[in-house]
Amino acid sequence: MESMGDRVIDKLHGRTATVRERLRKQYKSERPLRMEKISNDEMLYYYNQITPDQMTYLVQKHGNETMNTFIFEMETLKNRRAK
Repeated sequence: MESMGDRVIDKLHGRTATVRERLRKQYKSERPLRMEKISNDEMLYYYNQITPDQMTYLVQKHGNETMNTFIFEMETLKNRRAK
């Protein structure tokens, strides 16, 4: 049997998820709070420093499609700068 505390926590989680979803939709095109824009130079530096273990972690955390897009963007940027 579910206790009263468990039901309250489940409702709180549900409401939190609802608020998070509404905020995500409302502020979809804006940068997240406390996030500074990173220059292309910094992005390339960090990209070139990623180890295989870090890449595995990033794939697990963000998914194959997201990481493939990121890698494609970084490689495109590298190729543009090499010319």
